Amino acid sequence: MTLRRRAALAAATAATLAIALAGCGGDSNEVTPQATADSSGKLAQLTPVKITMAGKFGSVAPVLTESTYGEFKKLNVDIQTEIVKSSDAMVLLAKGEIDAIFTGPSAGLYNAVKGGNEIKIAVPGSYQPPNNKGGWWVSKKALGGQEYSPALLKGKTLASAQGAVGASVLGLSQELAKANLKITDVEIKTLGSADIATAVINGAVFGGVLTQPFNVAVEEADAGFRFATGAPDSYPNTIILFGPSMLKDPAKANAFVAGFLATTRNHYQGDYVNDPQRGPVLAKALDLTWEQLKDVPADIWPTDPKFPPGYVKAYEDVWRQVPGTLSYEGTLDESAILDLTYLQNAPK
Repeated sequence: MTLRRRAALAAATAATLAIALAGCGGDSNEVTPQATADSSGKLAQLTPVKITMAGKFGSVAPVLTESTYGEFKKLNVDIQTEIVKSSDAMVLLAKGEIDAIFTGPSAGLYNAVKGGNEIKIAVPGSYQPPNNKGGWWVSKKALGGQEYSPALLKGKTLASAQGAVGASVLGLSQELAKANLKITDVEIKTLGSADIATAVINGAVFGGVLTQPFNVAVEEADAGFRFATGAPDSYPNTIILFGPSMLKDPAKANAFVAGFLATTRNHYQGDYVNDPQRGPVLAKALDLTWEQLKDVPADIWPTDPKFPPGYVKAYEDVWRQVPGTLSYEGTLDESAILDLTYLQNAPK
């Protein structure tokens, strides 16, 4: 299947999602502010905040370890987490049935926002460490003894868990640009993360996106190496989306962000993975042993997180390279999808 055809199918899926979300508008309009806070930002009463994620990863650590650190609870925020598929979570978010999602930017998100759904990117998550092994990997078997160069990517098949509509195509597009190539010059097929590792080892694809720890099998087999990151170093590895139940309840949203930053500032600085007090806490939250966790480079949590300039447009530009991926013409204004209010209100 060609990249253009895959993009068309992805756009159709995104359009279906947008229609489903559009049907949620009546529910979201009924959301009214419920929470009140004192001058310190602490809510007047214990208030649940439901946040979902696609799985247990280090990039969602601050909410997974709340039962130990309790920084949210100090602000009367009761964190409730659940693992939910991203497309399902988006519908729940728009309906106000959940409050937030840990995820990454996607063409589907942009299409949904353009369609009028009340969803905003509100908080950057963690950033990848310099020794991170995630990103685009090339298959040594597929190289066939050639020395890698970006020009070799032309016409090749690559694999990604999100296909051409996910965030990782930004890093790929920058690598392709070194050889004056675009996303449409490669074929991107959708495979599960574990299947991508197998395909890279076997040379069934020229390369693909490997997230940690799926790179381990490729490294152990000496079957490939990383040739590009998923995104520039200044870009967050994850983002937190707010839906109408947060956007229309600013006291609750501000308290959540304050608790999030207190957790990262107080417990996720330095070499927390190898710290004998903090490392085991995170390992337990990720269903790992501490010894297993030590093999994974720790995400970086800035004390003053920011989105880089041009963040929204950078993704829009790369998705625009593939006809049919975005369901709208023109450019989204940054304020339509990015809301910095909560970071600006947060304690310094």
